[in-house]
Formats: sequence, C-alpha cells, structure tokens
Amino acid sequence: MKSCGWIWIGARYGVAAMVLLMLYLACYAWLPDLTLYRRTIIPGAVAGVILWLAFAALLSWTLRSITQLTPIYGSFAGVAATLIFFYVSAATIIFGAEVNGIIQNEKCKT
Repeated sequence: MKSCGWIWIGARYGVAAMVLLMLYLACYAWLPDLTLYRRTIIPGAVAGVILWLAFAALLSWTLRSITQLTPIYGSFAGVAATLIFFYVSAATIIFGAEVNGIIQNEKCKT
C-alpha cells in the first residue's frame, strides 16, 4: 500500500477538485443578481479551486510538520487551524469572484 500512496493522494485531490469546481460554479452562477454565462464564470471557478487546493496542501503540510503546537496550546491549536482553514476557503471564493468580475467588466467594455 505504501508504493501506491501517490494514487490515493491524486484521487483525493482529484475528487476534491471536481466537487469544489461544481460548488464554485453553482455559487458563481446562482448568487449574483445578474445573468452570467458559463464561459464568464469558469475561469474564476478554476482559479479559486486551484488556489484552494494549493492552500489546503500547504496547510496540511504545515500542520503535519509542526507537532509542537498541541502540547503547548492543546485543543486551541485545532480551533485556530480550523479558523485559518475557513478564512482561506472564503478568500479563495472571493478571489474567484473577483476574477469573474474582472472578466465581466472587460467583456462589457468591448
């Protein structure tokens, strides 16, 4: 099982990317109070998903490598890590929406 570890990691991130892409597309299509086309929301959704995956991998690596936090801070370290994760998740959604907004403004100018 150790030799196939990269398959499980790839499957985990692949499934996460597909689910996130569908969720981001749904949010960007239904939440704004104007009609948007798929071709204008796809770049922001892809950018948000890539950014989220990068931050999730970085946070996962950081929490695995810093094992000294639990004895010092106890369960507060888990709460702080969860809040950071929520903050980063919200920031990626906003970043993707900003990308979509820039694309929409450029299309309106032409």
